[in-house]
Amino acid sequence: MIKEPYYESKIYMGCVKSRLFKAIYRRDISEKEVIKAIGQQQELYDIVIPLRITKTRFVAGTSYLESGWEIAAINYPRVHATIEQIDDFMLVLARVLLKEFHQHRVSIINPKEIIMLAGEEDIE
Repeated sequence: MIKEPYYESKIYMGCVKSRLFKAIYRRDISEKEVIKAIGQQQELYDIVIPLRITKTRFVAGTSYLESGWEIAAINYPRVHATIEQIDDFMLVLARVLLKEFHQHRVSIINPKEIIMLAGEEDIE
């Protein structure tokens, strides 16, 4: 039996790609595209942080409804990733997703904080 303290970090992003080469452009981001972008980042990182991808809906009052993605990582005991490694990977991944899919905002939520990345000014 392997035990680790519970820890989960989640990235939330919309599923509409809204810009391409500074032109107005909108289309849905497919699960296949999200998985490909995640897999590419997992291959670049020193350990593979397993993720769960779930389709979600964002609702604000009666006038706002948006489809999106929840991308979650836990400190899966078999991997032995530290909380710091999970946090580092999720921040890198969120920045990649923000840029790759031309998002206005992407949020990371974990037990310690909520981080909102916004637009290209956050990408370095």
